[in-house]
Amino acid sequence: MTRIFGYCGSGLAVAAALAAVLASPAVAQTTGQGVKSPAMLAAKGTLSGCLLSQAGQGAYFPADSGRSALALLRACPDAAAAYGQACAGAGVEPGLCLLQAAVVSEHALDTR
Repeated sequence: MTRIFGYCGSGLAVAAALAAVLASPAVAQTTGQGVKSPAMLAAKGTLSGCLLSQAGQGAYFPADSGRSALALLRACPDAAAAYGQACAGAGVEPGLCLLQAAVVSEHALDTR
């Protein structure tokens, strides 16, 4: 079982939850909620650092429908949890926090 930002299930179930978030009207309406929160920016920096260091250490691929991005988040559990808490503390919906973390993770895969 995988638990990322309150979503629990297999990797595919978490990916399906992420796809549902992407399709939601809230995503279309969001304009970067909470991005200016100092705590969130600090947590994003910590998460990015961990993700970048882990991205070269496993069999991760940037073009696999998000599976590697979610697996990479699981490789940095403390940083991912801190980002989730900071994101929620900034008033961002949990689904959007997961989406933002997945984007950061995908970026780490693309830049390794």
